Amino acid sequence: MAPLIPQPLEGGSGARRIRWRVTQFIHREPMWMLYVRRLTERRCSCYETQSAGRGVWHPDCLGLGYELSLEKFPGRRMARPTEERDIAVFGQISQTHPIIFMPYYMEPQENDLVVEVLHWQGTRPVSVFRVYTVMIALPMSQSEVSFFACGCNPYDLDKTRLLEAIEEMPVRLRTA
Repeated sequence: MAPLIPQPLEGGSGARRIRWRVTQFIHREPMWMLYVRRLTERRCSCYETQSAGRGVWHPDCLGLGYELSLEKFPGRRMARPTEERDIAVFGQISQTHPIIFMPYYMEPQENDLVVEVLHWQGTRPVSVFRVYTVMIALPMSQSEVSFFACGCNPYDLDKTRLLEAIEEMPVRLRTA
């Protein structure tokens, strides 16, 4: 098994040192999350061309319309208010759009899900805090990708239903 905190690079380029430092920062005190990757080359059995397969609950695809891959990964979350200030009405609280930082090897895609997990039992999530859909995945790079910053939106999904649906699905541990 690969070490959780990567070893420093001897004589590496500046970009490789940045990647190593960011990965070390994320791994130092990580928030372990579950990444739900849509396998876009394989449609779920529930997929219908009329509805495009998204939004209708199905336990095999969580309503995403594709087969899934589950990955436990270390990350960091930062919540910040939305930039769309002209939409907010005076006196209302604006929705926060969290930014989730993840290591370069995760290669996130738009419309995948990120699940904040409160408690784990090995690689199995036991209780869930929040579920997000990835709006945008920005590679932060210094001549090579060092890490990803994902802008996310809350995803309306019953947490108990989610845990029941993924109970039998395999979860991979993603590390450097």
